[in-house]
Amino acid sequence: MALLTVLAIAAKPFIPPKTQTIHPSDNVRTGPFGPIIDGRATTIPLNKEETAWRCDYPDRFNGISCGLSIFWNFPETSKNNPKKIIDASEYDGFRIQAAYEGRADYLRLFVNNDNPEHKKIQPGLSEKYLATYLNVDDLRSGPVFVSLKDFMVEEWWVISQNPPRHIAGPEFGHLVGMGIDSIDPGIHRVRLDRVELVGKRISDETYLLLILLFWVVYLLLESYTRYYRLKKGAHRQREQLEDLSGGNEQLSKENVELQSRSITDPLTGVNNRTGLIQKLQQLYGRYFLPTGTGLMVMDIDHFKTINDRWGHQAGDVILREFATLIASEVRAVDIFARWGGEEFVLLVDGNSTQALKALAEKLRQRVADHHFSVDPVCRVTISIGVAQTEEIEAFDSLFKRADVALYQAKKNRDSVQCVFTSASP
Repeated sequence: MALLTVLAIAAKPFIPPKTQTIHPSDNVRTGPFGPIIDGRATTIPLNKEETAWRCDYPDRFNGISCGLSIFWNFPETSKNNPKKIIDASEYDGFRIQAAYEGRADYLRLFVNNDNPEHKKIQPGLSEKYLATYLNVDDLRSGPVFVSLKDFMVEEWWVISQNPPRHIAGPEFGHLVGMGIDSIDPGIHRVRLDRVELVGKRISDETYLLLILLFWVVYLLLESYTRYYRLKKGAHRQREQLEDLSGGNEQLSKENVELQSRSITDPLTGVNNRTGLIQKLQQLYGRYFLPTGTGLMVMDIDHFKTINDRWGHQAGDVILREFATLIASEVRAVDIFARWGGEEFVLLVDGNSTQALKALAEKLRQRVADHHFSVDPVCRVTISIGVAQTEEIEAFDSLFKRADVALYQAKKNRDSVQCVFTSASP
């Protein structure tokens, strides 16, 4: 988890930024501007899109500018056509791509912000002008990022409007226009290719807060999980101690006998299904079996026919003798149980797949060779399905696989079928 946290922090710079293209756009227009000197325009468009222009005015003038306006409020705004605004406050700045030829060292980038709330404070307040400067050498190297923090409110606007101090600072939530120009005399050729807002998709503070929140949730879940496991473990140990000690001191002999009957099949004397599950809980503490555990599901062939032909009493004799025969052939550590009807299960631990299959064949043959004490004599055979865990596996899952193998074995009767997915050592 610590490594993932480090990777998450290292990956932060690679998260794609959020962007909003201002120019070029179908909803945005451009137009050059500049003064008329000696009856001649100082600004000349160089293409039909009016995104490239030439500024030409004499050195004797100072304080004038020529450039290009970018606006998205057209036609003129009215009561039925309110001003369109761009909220740049959620971004970090502008990315400008432009080409320049001329003797100027800097071009000016300006934006117009028109907050309608300010006019309620001071009626007649005009749009606020903010500006910063672009180094033309930077433009020659490719797109230039201009931070919003670099913009300052134009001094002439503050002097002419004299706004209250609390609304006189930079703001970018209601942009209604922008532009780029030069204030140096001379000849300038400029082409504006692209303007877009750029910002972090998620701030550093929010990103770190999310990582911290993830850790808090993770630690809470980890603490709860450990507490739950400890509580379950203590409960399980308490149950095991109660089973080993025979319960409390007031538990009578009749109750002990009743408990024994509840886990033993009364007809065959072997474990019943409840007894099998209880032993699984005692040995493994849950229903999950370790790697290498084998399971055989056995079914007496044509048992219904036996009952129909010789009666249920003969069937009971066969069930008792079958259970005794199998129990005598398996180890004490193996778990043998009657699952229901003529179906039995045998849980074997610590055998290879070859040994497990050999044991199943041995049991099948022992039953086929055994002379059951029923009158008249009838030959009894069994079908066996075998499965084995290759990793920790739930008992129900292992049983389903063995049951599938049993279904295949019953097609031929008196046979063994295994569902090993690969050979075990």
